[in-house]
Parts: sequence; C-alpha cells; structure tokens
Amino acid sequence: MKKIVFYIILAQLFFLESCQLSSEKPQIGDAAFYKFVVKQGDSIIHNARQIDNDTAMLILEETTNKLDLQGILMHNIAQLSMNDSIQFDLPNAQKGFLTLYKIIKAKDFPKYIAESNNKQEVFEKRLQEVKVELKEALPNYQKRQLAVQDSTILLAKRYSLGQMKELIKKLPSGVEYLVIKGNGNLTPPQQKWVWFHYCGILSSGTKLADSYGKFPAVTNLSEFLLLKNLEISAASFDEGNIVLLIIPPQLAYGDKQIGNAPPNSTLFFWVEVLKSVPF
Repeated sequence: MKKIVFYIILAQLFFLESCQLSSEKPQIGDAAFYKFVVKQGDSIIHNARQIDNDTAMLILEETTNKLDLQGILMHNIAQLSMNDSIQFDLPNAQKGFLTLYKIIKAKDFPKYIAESNNKQEVFEKRLQEVKVELKEALPNYQKRQLAVQDSTILLAKRYSLGQMKELIKKLPSGVEYLVIKGNGNLTPPQQKWVWFHYCGILSSGTKLADSYGKFPAVTNLSEFLLLKNLEISAASFDEGNIVLLIIPPQLAYGDKQIGNAPPNSTLFFWVEVLKSVPF
C-alpha cells in the first residue's frame, strides 16, 4: 500500500513539473522562437522569415514603450507561455497573429547555437552530395524525355476517358494522383528539400514543360518557382515514387491563360521524386 501511495505522489510531482515547464514564460535574455503574421483584411503584409521550424527568433530584452515592430513583438511575446497564441491590433487597420513555439533559456543558448551550426554543416554537405549525384544521373534522365512525354499524354487521355477511376486517389489539397511506380507512401510536405523531375501536359496532349532535358526541379516549400500545388504534391511522396498528378483549374492557374495553358485548364504532371533532404 505504501508503495502505491509513493508512486501516486511521484506521478503527481512529475505532472506538476511538466505543467510548470509547459507554462513557462520567456525571460530577458532567452531566445524566443515565434511565428508572426501581419494581415490587412485577408492579405498577408508580413510573415516571419523561416529560421527554425518555420519560425523566427528574437533574443528578449527589457520591454519598452516603443511602437516599432520589435517593441511590439517584445511586449506580446513576454505575455505568452509555450505554444500560446495572441492576436492584437496594429496601426493602419492591420492585425497581428503571434504564436510562441519554443524558448531557449539564456544559459542554454550557446550550446543551442553550436548544435545548430553542426546540423547546418551536415545539411550543407548532404546538399552538395545530392547535387553531384543528380548531375551524374542527368544523361540517364535525358534519354527518357520523349518516353516520359508519350506516357504522360497516354495517361492523361485515359484519365479523360474515365478509364482509371478505380486507381485514382486524392491528396488533402484536392490534387488527384495515380501511383505509377513506388510505394505510394505519403509524408508531410514540410521541412525538407525535394528534387524531382516533371513533365506537364494538357488533356489535349499539348506539352507545358518538362525538366528531363535539364537539371531536376527543387523545392524547399517556402518559395514556389513552378506551381505551388505541383511542388507541395511532389514533396508529399517518398523518394523513388513516380506519380501522375491531376491538378484541377482551381488548384492550378484558375481562369488565367499561362503559357500554353488556356483558362480553366486541368494540368497533368508526370512526377518522379529523386531525392529528399530534411532540414
């Protein structure tokens, strides 16, 4: 009986300690990692730049009455506990949305910086290795350019005729896909660099673009140089997967004419996921 009481008390102490840690507020000198978005109506005016897990970092100083951006952030971050959020009004009819994701105590910050620098070195070394590997493989992919184009046209035609309904699946975004090769496993499309080859066509068979004659496309899911839903969808699959993506107009170019794509076009992309490096 005494043992049972002892373990109950011990469990309560652990619970109280965990509650205290989870509600810990940042102090002067601590590093606060946060996400800060400024909106004016529905438009995003400012978005915290990506540093650590899509968040920005600020070393907390003593708050002042200054109304500049840093002063406003200091004031609001000081009120938050871990994983808390706050909304507040800003000048010019703008509104701030702030979430505190992580606190690094002042005494632990030098160690954190050293570990981060080491991770960055490992990451950059891996990036260079991947670039060399992909460059060496270029001739093999260039040989497949016409074959991939013909296969994409054929699959798009079969889809348009309703011949593959039982094989088509859908991503959370609404983009449909057909697994051509690979395990078809889906992974969260975030915090990684992904290299992929693609060939895009219209249902008419008109070619939009492809990467098989050049270096693969790459995305880190922060800047979209091609098409947002193409990059996000490509990054949703494991390395080695080849899929056909079917992107409806509302998730592609909508009612705009872009290149060879008329308004309200459904886009078909053959996508081959080559490499994935987390960061």
